[in-house]
Amino acid sequence: MAKEYKFTFCSSIPKFLLDGEQFDRYDDENCILDIGCMVKFEEYGFYLVWEPKGKDAGLLDISQIWEARHSGTIKDAKIIFDLEQRPTKDSVEDRTIWITYGFDLVNVSSLFLIAKTAEIAKAWRDGINGIVHNYKLRHACPTTALQKQ
Repeated sequence: MAKEYKFTFCSSIPKFLLDGEQFDRYDDENCILDIGCMVKFEEYGFYLVWEPKGKDAGLLDISQIWEARHSGTIKDAKIIFDLEQRPTKDSVEDRTIWITYGFDLVNVSSLFLIAKTAEIAKAWRDGINGIVHNYKLRHACPTTALQKQ
């Protein structure tokens, strides 16, 4: 009889990513700023989920994320002005997580998460990149794919 093997595509996900944090979320494609979104990873780490106040939740498949970068360029000057008006000691650039995602490197989209502090932004950038740069994520076995579905 075959021995059962439990495959995990990712080492344990940090607790702060599972618990979530309040972010301002800016979608570059739709030019929409959602203030005070709860952003977190779902329990298995397959999806990044955001829950804007008064709107439907959204999610992003973690296998589509290429990288979480420092800062980034929000093109809308009105959005930048709104974000700079918040009372905080850190600049918008230091508090921003620029997530690039897409199915391939040709059609890349951007998602900006603006944290309350630069420390939170750095911790989340490092946490997201730690999960995304795991080679097992891109080559998951069929059993893991079924669990994801």
